[in-house]
Order: sequence, then C-alpha cells, then structure tokens
Amino acid sequence: MFKKILLDFLLSVEASAATGELDEWYLSDFDDKYVNSIDYETGYAMLIDCCEIWLQYPRFTFELIDPCRQIRTPKLGRF
Repeated sequence: MFKKILLDFLLSVEASAATGELDEWYLSDFDDKYVNSIDYETGYAMLIDCCEIWLQYPRFTFELIDPCRQIRTPKLGRF
C-alpha cells in the first residue's frame, strides 16, 4: 500500500516540477501525512518499499532521501 502511495506521490512531484508548480513543502507534507508517528514494524516495511522504488526509479534518489530519513530517525520511541 505505501509503495503505491509513494510512487504516485513521486510521479506527481515529477510532473509538478516539470510545469514549475512544485511547492517547496511537498516532502514535508508527505512526511506529515504518511511517515510521522509510525511504529517499528510499519517503518521497516516502508523502508523496504522505498528501496524497491529507488532501485526501479533511480531518478528519484533525491526525493527518497527525506522519507527514508524520516522513517529511520528515532522519534517518540521509534527504532
């Protein structure tokens, strides 16, 4: 589920950037909606999804750094 959401988000970011409509807070908004306040089990699966997308779409390396960092960063007892 997260893999599809993440890929849809990245493709929409790519389309927005091409048209010059990219909002500077796009990654932060994504993290707030999908990444923050997750538990260990969910976070581990999300990191696997991020890695699979990164291998399939290496052009999204920059965009994947922030969600991966947010998933992995200890907050409120995570990891």
